[in-house]
Amino acid sequence: MKRILPENCDAKIVSDSWRIPPIFALLQRLGNIENEEMFKVFNMGIGLVMVVSKKQTNKILTQLSSLKETAYRIGEITFGRGEVKLFNL
Repeated sequence: MKRILPENCDAKIVSDSWRIPPIFALLQRLGNIENEEMFKVFNMGIGLVMVVSKKQTNKILTQLSSLKETAYRIGEITFGRGEVKLFNL
């Protein structure tokens, strides 16, 4: 996320808004890796992020579901300093 953010925007990501695949818990435990580092390095199972307008979110989620794709609303873009902020770690 950090690479796509304009310097005047932040991404607020809610870390419990999707199911994290069990392999990441194993990697974290065996590697003794902090939560924040796991999210930075592995994205915790999020393969693709779409940034869409708030008004279009439900429509897009419905369309993706009709295509048998699993999608989650994981956060929002706000004014800020180009940072990715994780909540509910």
